[in-house]
Amino acid sequence: TVNDMNATQVSKYGSTHPGTPVRTEIILSDNPIKFAFLQKPDFFIIMSYLGFNRFSKSIVEKTKIFIDSDRVRDFNDNYQGEYISLPATTIAKEMDNRLGANIVMLGKFLKTSNIIPLKVVEEAIIQNTPDQFIEKNLEAIRKGYSI
Repeated sequence: TVNDMNATQVSKYGSTHPGTPVRTEIILSDNPIKFAFLQKPDFFIIMSYLGFNRFSKSIVEKTKIFIDSDRVRDFNDNYQGEYISLPATTIAKEMDNRLGANIVMLGKFLKTSNIIPLKVVEEAIIQNTPDQFIEKNLEAIRKGYSI
């Protein structure tokens, strides 16, 4: 459970094709989760245009979208719904954490969605990240959360 909620995660990626888009579906619910695949997501985080093109068919009108504007350009020309754009890759590079764009975006998601407290995710980072990356990931998530 996460924050007194039930949780499940399913990741889909082409392990035989490095560089292909990854899709991770996370479901949080007050009720038991009987089907672990998303039908109509409440949130959709886009870290690459290729990933968006491949996985965006599940987006519905109520889906709130988060976009790494460094990787997904001209998104607003193709989508009319609500979205938040953040240059997560640039922010991560400025923090000397070139692989931390996803963590920056996670911080922004946590602040905006208010589903899981930042403190809970910080604790998960501390418990599940190799020691040499803990401080960089904490800095990245806090930066995204503060923007």
